[in-house]
Amino acid sequence: MLSKIMLVTVFMAVAVLSAESCAGAAKAQECLSIATKGGEPCSVLNELTSCIENKLSGCDQSTIKGLKSAMTAGLAGTNCKSSPSPSPKPAPSPTPSSVPSPAEEASSAACASLNLQQKMTECQAPMMQAAQSGNMCGGWNNFQCCLIDSVASCGKDMQDRVKGMVDQTSKTFSGMPGFASLDGCGAASCASSAPAPEKVTAVMAGITLSNPRDFDLETFETAVKKRTGASNVQAVLKAFEIVAKYSVPDTMDLSPLKAAIAKANSVQESQIDVEKSGRRLSTQRLLAAKTTDVDVTITVPGPDAEKAVAVKETAANVSKLGDELGQTVTISKAPQAIAKVETTVTSDASLTADTLTSKMTEVGTDVGGKVTVTEVLPLAHDSSSASSSFGALLAPAMIVLTVMLAM
Repeated sequence: MLSKIMLVTVFMAVAVLSAESCAGAAKAQECLSIATKGGEPCSVLNELTSCIENKLSGCDQSTIKGLKSAMTAGLAGTNCKSSPSPSPKPAPSPTPSSVPSPAEEASSAACASLNLQQKMTECQAPMMQAAQSGNMCGGWNNFQCCLIDSVASCGKDMQDRVKGMVDQTSKTFSGMPGFASLDGCGAASCASSAPAPEKVTAVMAGITLSNPRDFDLETFETAVKKRTGASNVQAVLKAFEIVAKYSVPDTMDLSPLKAAIAKANSVQESQIDVEKSGRRLSTQRLLAAKTTDVDVTITVPGPDAEKAVAVKETAANVSKLGDELGQTVTISKAPQAIAKVETTVTSDASLTADTLTSKMTEVGTDVGGKVTVTEVLPLAHDSSSASSSFGALLAPAMIVLTVMLAM
């Protein structure tokens, strides 16, 4: 009786041809009964091969050549040699094909150079090696991926054809003694079916608003997702900043100014940042005193929009601030409210920082404010459950492939 590896070779070769829709291929299955008879293994194999070739005598030469290549690849490492095969009968004249559909034309254009029969034989050889080493499932899954990935860029017609070949081959194997385990091999994790790579980016942005109460975090997240095409967006409102510019006497020290601003706006001094922005002459020419513009930022921890509204109003009251200082203060730039938002964007790996910045700017239209991106920082990718599952499934197959290549 034939050894296991010989059976693998024969069953695989027949499955290949059965899947190729060759006239007479179905009849070749009838020859498989020879594999169960007794006798010297190589003689039985030669008898089986001759039977199959006779059944396929009406097929074209490339198909028969493919059978021989498949048998030879599978028998590598054994002592059996195929006996001379009878001359095949002339192939019947091909039936004129119908006008191809758009899908068929697209598939033909994309994969014109692909010899599927040759590819099938090429993918089969590693599977036979894996079967010899006892790793039937690893070899089977690699075989599937070898075929499926080879037509990943082809049209749907070709992809469906290959999937049909894989299904037919599986059915042929699963019905044979010793190969029922194929049913329990699990799904193959092929590169072409893997989820597209993604990256995670942290974006810090400020949204200038006329009224802090109008800012809605969910609306912002939805807008960012729509504009950027991201698969996931998570935003955190870190704070509101009330930004104003005051004109104060040039000789004024910033420490008492900061204390006065805190008192006038009912906030802590730690929430205030004061910085001189330049020096200019007073517009009141009769007064020789010089004045200095100072930029003031009052930070209101998020998400307290009501407090932000209140501070924006008091920051505009320079009379109160002047009373606290005992000096005249004027407004050079009216207070503005800016929502400081940290956004984590999970997107396609091809989304560049410049493009992301541009798309984030467009979000202002959707949230009723002006968005200014201040920082874009790539983060370490936190794999999703889907990608983690993919990695777990792919690892064993990669180990098998590594071992095979080292043989």
